[in-house]
Amino acid sequence: MPSPLCHGLIGLTIHSVTARTDSDLRSPFRAGGLVLASVAPDFDLLGGLLDGRIRHQGASHSLGFALAVSIMVLFWAFYTKRKRPWFTAGITGLAWILHVTADYLAKDTCPPFGPQALWPWSLAHFAFPKPLFLSIGRRFDWSTVHQNALAVAWEAAVIGPLFVWVWRLKRRRLQEQRS
Repeated sequence: MPSPLCHGLIGLTIHSVTARTDSDLRSPFRAGGLVLASVAPDFDLLGGLLDGRIRHQGASHSLGFALAVSIMVLFWAFYTKRKRPWFTAGITGLAWILHVTADYLAKDTCPPFGPQALWPWSLAHFAFPKPLFLSIGRRFDWSTVHQNALAVAWEAAVIGPLFVWVWRLKRRRLQEQRS
């Protein structure tokens, strides 16, 4: 499973790609909401703090859960009279789904392997045979710290340039539209 840094960069990339105006691009609320949506599936790990059992890659890592979150965001967006409620719900769902995709593309060293991506239609877990991302360890020892540092550096090398390129391109295009 990738680190929160990888998921957060994915959320920021979605934020940049989907910004229609300069104020959209510079909105910390909008960026923060998409980062939250891209990291939120991993909140299932917090349950392990209570009883010591790691619960991960379950229903929160699925298309069904992403759909449910999108519907909740849609209701919230209508209730708060957002300008584009359907779009807001859609990009939130996209951020959630890309979290599931990143976890699918990552090496997983803790069973069950891979996300339960098709819940509620299937309870199966899915793991990509040739992982793109390294595993993030869940123990607190030096070998895990070393492995996690390598994994985070790799994620930053893969996703970081994509985010920077998209953000700069979007910023340039929005400035050209203003001129």
